[in-house]
Amino acid sequence: MRVGSLRKPFALQAESLVEGDHGGSSPCWTSIATVWGMMRLASVDLPSSDLSRRVSHEVMVRYRKDISIQTGMRLLSNKRVFLIRSVMDIDEAQKWQKLLVEKRSF
Repeated sequence: MRVGSLRKPFALQAESLVEGDHGGSSPCWTSIATVWGMMRLASVDLPSSDLSRRVSHEVMVRYRKDISIQTGMRLLSNKRVFLIRSVMDIDEAQKWQKLLVEKRSF
């Protein structure tokens, strides 16, 4: 993997709950960072499971020490939303991360 191949910008977002005027709360997405990556259709090599059925794409990003990418966060790109279902540290070297994502609609 080369850094030059990570050409697609993604807004990394985390969900939080915001208190409403009438005592309830509602989800709100906040942008944390812009990460650069490479996206392709998923070729998940998992046994038939709920995760493998939901994953639509793989996104490769460079590992960053200043942010912690976690499942449940999402990526935005060109008005498309991708929910992060799994985060893998490739070769456990803290250099590259593979994100298994599910395409969602707004």
